[in-house]
Amino acid sequence: MARFLREKKGITLSIVLVLLLITSAWAVYEVQPWKDQSGTVGATDRRFTAGYIDALYVASSIVFEGATDDAYEITLTMTEPATSDKTITFGNTTGTVLLSTAGVEGYTSAVWGADGGFIFEGATQNTYETTLTATDATADRAILLPDLGGVILTSVAGTTDYTSAVWGVTGGFSFEGATQDASETTLTATDPSADRAILLPDLGGVLLTSIAGTTGYTNAVWGVTGGFSFEGATQDAFETTVTVTDPTADRAIIFPDGGGVVLMSTAGALDIANAVTGVTGGFEFEGSSADAYETTLTATNPTAARTIALPDASGIVQLATVTVSAKTAEYTITAAQTGQMFTNEGATADIIFNLPDAAAGLNYIIANSDSTPYSVTVNPVTADTILGSTNAAGDAVINMTQGGIIHVYGGNASQWYAYYYGTWADIN
Repeated sequence: MARFLREKKGITLSIVLVLLLITSAWAVYEVQPWKDQSGTVGATDRRFTAGYIDALYVASSIVFEGATDDAYEITLTMTEPATSDKTITFGNTTGTVLLSTAGVEGYTSAVWGADGGFIFEGATQNTYETTLTATDATADRAILLPDLGGVILTSVAGTTDYTSAVWGVTGGFSFEGATQDASETTLTATDPSADRAILLPDLGGVLLTSIAGTTGYTNAVWGVTGGFSFEGATQDAFETTVTVTDPTADRAIIFPDGGGVVLMSTAGALDIANAVTGVTGGFEFEGSSADAYETTLTATNPTAARTIALPDASGIVQLATVTVSAKTAEYTITAAQTGQMFTNEGATADIIFNLPDAAAGLNYIIANSDSTPYSVTVNPVTADTILGSTNAAGDAVINMTQGGIIHVYGGNASQWYAYYYGTWADIN
């Protein structure tokens, strides 16, 4: 019996020691007494009672030991509220709490919440921060950042239709101008079939845009290797392409300050069969054989306005060294002088040039070149007619102005064909 009482006494003592240890442990790890929602200190039972979890008030901090009992803990502290009660609400979701590098707004490199977003303090603690917010969404939206480093494109204004705003659209960007209206400039890319690179030159200026946005559109203009292609008013397989031959030096093609049609060569470059190319003061014609021999048509530097008129007729241009004779008195031209030119240079009075009998193949040029001026008369024989200038056989023509030129061709035994510059009048 005594042994039983001794063992019972020992058991009772052990239980008392365990209770003392538990009570001591509770006292050591309690940081502050729990209070209910009204602020009243709870009863001696300090367990987490259902319904009072969200009413927990802690005066300073709570320390959390992790899964490993070591020297590293997580401490949750509260800054002293300065002006009013503060409430921190955790959403009905699972996740990781966002931590700022600094714990309160205004700290260097701090991040804190704002209405609908976040505020970022930079490396300098001042009154300037970057605020990231979201416009009230009308549906679920997803903003994806690519797996890349770089700088995010920001708009001058933060949303569509703001003055000078820039915003993303499918495959591109829309630009609002200085006026906030329904008209924007949109830059998009056609779905590429391979990697493409669009390079803007190191220059200022205005971009060339096409009337239509891609090849094959009505009135479209698009780039090709070394030039441009132009679609006409009809969208078909036929386009006009302007390209340049690889230059061996700097070249300049200048369009004059005038309207008109561009002269086209039957071939596009020098030394190509049937090509026509420009040279200084004229044109160069390649024949049917592409070789080193061309025909060049140039004009001598004029001292006054000059006109070269080709007749309304087919034929071969006569090339010859023209003999020019200046006459100061009435003169009768002979058949042997065909192809020559006669002027009144140095005359001191009006002068008459008498033509020989008309005959096929004869031709003469007669010019009024005197600066006084005196009149020049061209007189056929009685039976011959100057066609186009007179109305009867034997009638002469007269010019009274310096610069007047007449070119007469013998058509047959009784007719002259006349081509002239200036005013030549019929006289009987």
